[in-house]
Amino acid sequence: MEVFDYFVNLNQPESDTRYSQAIGKENVIFLVNSTKDAFAPHSGCISFKSTFNGQEYFEFDRRRLAVSPQNYLLMNDGQEYGSFIDSESSVESFTVFFATDFVTKTLAALSQNDNYLLDNPEDSLATHSSLFFEKLYPINQAIYKVIQSIKYHIQANQEKDTFLLEEHLYTLLLALLKEQKIVQDTINNLPSVRASTRQEMYKRVCKARDYMYSCYGENINVDTLARVACLAPFHFLRAFKQVFQITPHQMLTRIRLEQAQNQLLHTQNSVAQVGINIGFDNLSSFTRLFTTAYGQSPRRFRQTHQPMAK
Repeated sequence: MEVFDYFVNLNQPESDTRYSQAIGKENVIFLVNSTKDAFAPHSGCISFKSTFNGQEYFEFDRRRLAVSPQNYLLMNDGQEYGSFIDSESSVESFTVFFATDFVTKTLAALSQNDNYLLDNPEDSLATHSSLFFEKLYPINQAIYKVIQSIKYHIQANQEKDTFLLEEHLYTLLLALLKEQKIVQDTINNLPSVRASTRQEMYKRVCKARDYMYSCYGENINVDTLARVACLAPFHFLRAFKQVFQITPHQMLTRIRLEQAQNQLLHTQNSVAQVGINIGFDNLSSFTRLFTTAYGQSPRRFRQTHQPMAK
């Protein structure tokens, strides 16, 4: 188990070497506080990526995805990607690189019965190269709780207690695998005879949602999202509703308001500027939608919650 704090360790050459040697062989937790940073394209292992505030951008397969506190990104073993942070305020980035052996043994434990595991305690399964759908996922309560526990554990200078950290990582991996089961069930329930068609349709509409997460401050319309998904507009609208049970407009509004919460808590931007940043030119419209969603105006929300966020 390795825990890396960027400012303490990774600026030192010996720590950088230790980091590269550990990836894939040990579970590695990577905690970054930075305003500007960049990592050149490289091949990684199975990993979980999110932030506690601000955004980090990941580039792979000719895509650029923005990871924020409202979502997380999963990468498979061997996927090549680069990343960067470019922000006026500090971004707290969080990554877990899972050891290959840790993942394969967890998969074995989930796929074999108890009698087999008692007779073969060291058995494992080969890690599938495409274990996860590489896309942005909304943070759910179970995942939020465990990554907050990991963060608290590290900030309390208890990273040497690897027993507890391993338990947290096992809980996190189980939650991620559970989400993959939900994804597969969603795909299976799509109205198409061929499994390959259902999976392709799911991937395409997810690309459109990833675009919303990454470009929510821009002027987004149906034609733009349909082009991202490589679908005709009508076909895109129908497929999106089938996958997510809400319309693209409802999804975009939800994402923008979630981002507004984060900016209200972690920046000094005015309420009007926050509205502009997330794609609302009209302050009254932003205030009305925010108040309807959260029961408080943006200004009142900041006054109530910002002291707890510090």
